[in-house]
Amino acid sequence: PEYKLAISTDARGTIKVWHGESGQELAAFSTSSSSSSLVAYSVNNKPFLTVTIAGGVICTLEVPNLNQVSCITAFQNSSIDLLLCSPDEQWLVYICLYFSLHQIFYTDCLINPADESPVSGSLPVNNCAVGCWLPKAPARIAVMHQDHMSVQRNITVFDLAVKNGQKVISRDPHGDHSLQPLLTWTTPILMKGHGTETILLACGSNLELYSIFGTQLEAFQHHNNTITSIWVVCLSTV
Repeated sequence: PEYKLAISTDARGTIKVWHGESGQELAAFSTSSSSSSLVAYSVNNKPFLTVTIAGGVICTLEVPNLNQVSCITAFQNSSIDLLLCSPDEQWLVYICLYFSLHQIFYTDCLINPADESPVSGSLPVNNCAVGCWLPKAPARIAVMHQDHMSVQRNITVFDLAVKNGQKVISRDPHGDHSLQPLLTWTTPILMKGHGTETILLACGSNLELYSIFGTQLEAFQHHNNTITSIWVVCLSTV
């Protein structure tokens, strides 16, 4: 919104940038992929767009002209299901649900590519199901995962940082928190963060509110139908 631009993608994988007020098409970029995920962010007041393409490929483009800045392969021959940009716009997290893969990239390495591999890393968890950022923290991410030898789903919280410009450090300040009610949830789970310590989980018609310490704060069962999306604003949840 601050740049008065709109970005769209179609079933053929064509990405377009539009002027938000006039509706004029400003640029187009073809990915030849029908299932692209997009995330826009700004670094040093300059907007960028990172796009996931079939085969686990990640392309980063300048906005609004959509010139390609970098293109790397995150997962060899695997699709990327979730693409999350941190609140401080310094981290991108990619999750492949089918193969339980995930990767973290430092955005500066994607917009300023060098000869060496970009700074990246992974979280020490298995079988990632869903994740979300805690929006009032610079780079705190909550990930729901399931260990290979257990049916219990856990949520683990990490703060991300770079050490010596080379290695991604995943620091977990709060530990693992097993959420017992999730044992009965077998359908896809929606997850959103609020503030620095609150997580909303939706499954079916249930909506539950937890602290990152594992305490259930609220449980709502007012929906008659399946909850398909969550939108969190300052004082309410839609």
